[in-house]
Amino acid sequence: MDVPSVCCDYFYAGFLAIDHLIRNGHTRIAYDPGQFIDHPEAKMQMSAIRAAYMAHGIGRWDEGLICPFHERPSAAEELDRFLRERDVTAIFCRTDMMAASCIRTVREFGRQVPDDISVVGQGNYSWGGRPDVPLTTIDTKLDETCRLALELVRKLAHGDKDVPTTMLEPTMIERASVRDLNA
Repeated sequence: MDVPSVCCDYFYAGFLAIDHLIRNGHTRIAYDPGQFIDHPEAKMQMSAIRAAYMAHGIGRWDEGLICPFHERPSAAEELDRFLRERDVTAIFCRTDMMAASCIRTVREFGRQVPDDISVVGQGNYSWGGRPDVPLTTIDTKLDETCRLALELVRKLAHGDKDVPTTMLEPTMIERASVRDLNA
């Protein structure tokens, strides 16, 4: 059943994030899907991570790098131990809010972003948790998605049956949270 919709290409969003990190010399990249690893967006992004690794010819992505960072009392200690034990140089977080929280946590344990760990978020939300470091993020075009979705609903409400599905292309917004290990 073809249901008219407006969304961002979350596979490509994940690919952009990982491609950017790999181009900056990172190959031990963790992924933080948040509490819901079965979220469709998380599934698409994990597929994109594998695709980016293959596209760069660096082998398979280690799914042991799915980050267990969640909002619970022991999360900060778990994240610090996870990063140390797995020699992670970068983390891609499914949302900017998670990325901001991750940045605060790694700083709590004496690490600096991006000097010790690089972080990329997704969303480009102005309310993205206000990280201490300007966050490199994937812009998923939330404002445009909302505007187009409202137009779609208006058309459907007026009986328009010829309403297309729209897939928006995300873009990379480079800021200061990724270190170039090639330099």
